[in-house]
Amino acid sequence: MLVQIPINKSKTTEFIELQSATSITDRKKVLRPRRSFVDTVINLPGMIIENLFKSRNSLRLQCKCDFVDPYQSCKNALKWMSIKYNEKDFEYLRFQYEHLLSWEVTEAGKEHIKQIQKDVQRTFPDDPFFQKNSIGLMLLEKILTCYSRFDTQIGYVQGMNFIGGAILYHSEEYMAFWILVMILDMLGMKDVYLPDLPGLSKHLEIIEILLLQHHPDIYKTLVILF
Repeated sequence: MLVQIPINKSKTTEFIELQSATSITDRKKVLRPRRSFVDTVINLPGMIIENLFKSRNSLRLQCKCDFVDPYQSCKNALKWMSIKYNEKDFEYLRFQYEHLLSWEVTEAGKEHIKQIQKDVQRTFPDDPFFQKNSIGLMLLEKILTCYSRFDTQIGYVQGMNFIGGAILYHSEEYMAFWILVMILDMLGMKDVYLPDLPGLSKHLEIIEILLLQHHPDIYKTLVILF
């Protein structure tokens, strides 16, 4: 049976009460701090906001990572953005993205849009965020269309939809676009999508060298097999 807790109790008394508790539930009761009615009223606004925040996160069809206000993005997306961009420039980047979307569509752009509209329907179809007629597919189409205008050398190439979709899953629209730009430019992925795919051969050679250096046994096995 739970021992009555005195008002002015010492640490020794608390220890005795805890030892006297006959069940895990009783021990939780001993350890649980009492909250007065006044404290509850004072903390009520914060509790309501916290619960609303949790509810909004639970309704998100995108990632379940830590959500960051005021951005519709998670902490991971903001870390990716910070690799190249400063937070003070985010509004300017948003404006630039919207400006690119407003450009008049060229004949080459029309061809890119046709291919983009086909490919977005095949992007992560089992995920609720990218199901048919979803907001995810609409946003992904805008991001890829914007990139085709931003980089006319590449435009749009099949496969970019999965990179864009994976980024968009964690971030809001304009951030997903600029992270895509960063990945293709800074990480050398752009070469993979150029005519004749020069980057593909380059990256395969890099993988081969790394495999030989770090996993020679696997490398030798693959050489024999292929």
